[in-house]
Amino acid sequence: MTSIMKRGFGAACALLAAGSLALGGCAALPGGDQPEALKSGAEASKPLAFDDVRDKAAPVAEPTAERPSELETATQGVLERFGGMAAVAFLPVGATSDPGFNINGDVEHTSASMIKLVVLAEVFDQVSRGDLSLDELLTVEYSDMVGGSGVVQTMGQGVQLSIGDLARYMIAESDNVAANMLIDLVGMDAVNGEAANLGLAQTKLQRRMMDEGAAAQGLENLMSANDVAAVLASIAGGTFYSKDLSALALEFLEAQSDASGLLAGLPEGTTFAHKTGTLANVQNDGGIVEGDSPYVLVVLAQDMGSAQALNLMSEVAATISGMR
Repeated sequence: MTSIMKRGFGAACALLAAGSLALGGCAALPGGDQPEALKSGAEASKPLAFDDVRDKAAPVAEPTAERPSELETATQGVLERFGGMAAVAFLPVGATSDPGFNINGDVEHTSASMIKLVVLAEVFDQVSRGDLSLDELLTVEYSDMVGGSGVVQTMGQGVQLSIGDLARYMIAESDNVAANMLIDLVGMDAVNGEAANLGLAQTKLQRRMMDEGAAAQGLENLMSANDVAAVLASIAGGTFYSKDLSALALEFLEAQSDASGLLAGLPEGTTFAHKTGTLANVQNDGGIVEGDSPYVLVVLAQDMGSAQALNLMSEVAATISGMR
């Protein structure tokens, strides 16, 4: 279902400039018209592969140097004080001499709702190839209704939402109904195929959201901190299928409604375009810190209480922002 060659669209939004970030993104999707460029199928070049992002922006997938930077050492100290199982990936965006670092970056973690980033990837892949349109309407059925996070469940069955609406709700509100509808639309195998195509070695979509039966059988969705960082770096660099789809994904992340975790440790007024994921004993957060020197920061934490994990994230974010 995936393809090495991607098809993109012409410019229609405020796009990501090379080495920098667009701060506004496109106009909000729900309730508004799609830009004309998102309705066409103009050819574009293949986006930078995620492993290329790692190689060219910062080698987050590779072991860090024998002599770690002061920033990495300080971050490691934070992790050691909190205990539990945690992973960090830090990746500067754009042309920079800073290679970034990761701690336990390739360790497989329960992803919780972070997996929705990969569902978005497959949706945008199919949109870029012309197989789907963001304007296409889907009807919410009774069988789609699940609990947990989100707003679509409150709209009731029979409501019609566009694929663009559902994608936005899935990321900005971590909507479980929207995520399941999109998984059913594109196919779980296609999502996993695209993850493999993009070089996300520790990423596996193994169940739909709120599937308690599958969870009871030990099936959990998985990602690593490096995989999350690679997706986010591709969005930040404007290579997430096309520049306008990258800008759209950035807008979704900027609309994230969960302000706890990493954002709590960043300076007041910071724009943090991010995605969270929470389950019992799992607390994940990762995003793009925008500004003059943008960077990607991801923390995946488990085997600790929620408050402890959120405090860990806040301290990691404060440590990195304070030392840069």
